[in-house]
Amino acid sequence: MTSISAMVGAMSGRRKPSNRLSFRMELLSMRNRYWEGTTISSERSETLLSMSVPATLHGVRVLCLALVGVLREQCEDQQYIDQFESAVAEAANNIVQHGMGVCELARIDVEVIAEGEAVAVSLRDYGPHFDPVAYLEADDDPQVDIHAATESHARVGLKLIRRLVDELEYHRLPNGNQLILRKYLSVPS
Repeated sequence: MTSISAMVGAMSGRRKPSNRLSFRMELLSMRNRYWEGTTISSERSETLLSMSVPATLHGVRVLCLALVGVLREQCEDQQYIDQFESAVAEAANNIVQHGMGVCELARIDVEVIAEGEAVAVSLRDYGPHFDPVAYLEADDDPQVDIHAATESHARVGLKLIRRLVDELEYHRLPNGNQLILRKYLSVPS
């Protein structure tokens, strides 16, 4: 999978599009090729937001502000918006705090997609792989102080995310990770 910056860099050797609309269309086409490996499925899906933010706490805040704006256009239910924002903030903060380290591409690529009666948020990072199933399926040991161990923090964070959204998907990519959080606007039938 090629990064967007590499694709934009490759464009510099080509003839430049004649106007801004052509350039935007070419970028959208490249973005679609970039995201073609995702498993977001719906016949009625529409990209609501596509952005990259620095993998910093400030970047997470910018992401959350943009997400809330998009969600308010989709739904008036403040509890839905708050829960989804909390889940995405927790996932993005986990990327920043546990996943990026000295990663060369310290950014988070974000897609917010309307899928019929659901909204999906795809968070793509370039950090080391991890096994969320191990954290989610691990037995909660009452002897473990959840404030003492990094693994315990991750386990609590992922479980919180899973409680706040309807579906949670993880994909191990060749050069990073993708987490997809999906929340239905109404109860799925």
